[in-house]
Amino acid sequence: LLAFAWGVNGVAQSLAYPLHVKILSPWFAPNQRGTAMGVWATSQQVGGVLSTALAAFLLGTVGWRFAVVLPAVFSLAACIGLNFIQIDPPWCKLEAKVVETGVR
Repeated sequence: LLAFAWGVNGVAQSLAYPLHVKILSPWFAPNQRGTAMGVWATSQQVGGVLSTALAAFLLGTVGWRFAVVLPAVFSLAACIGLNFIQIDPPWCKLEAKVVETGVR
């Protein structure tokens, strides 16, 4: 069962990586994209290590229920907060001008 779940996790992450590239590409010039993707990929790995350490700490100090609930509450709060500060990429402004003026 664990091997199956781990396999599903790998498949899901492999499907998401091209979307990350698509989302980050408009924000960076072609010569900066490698650095941007490197920071993105590193942050995923560092986040995994830190969250495991935090979960182990919480498990030992406050029990397993809080160790499960706290990251879920934090993730939900982050999603709600990011929804309000989301910024459109630079190309959206160009498309809006084309729609307004009809000129490309």
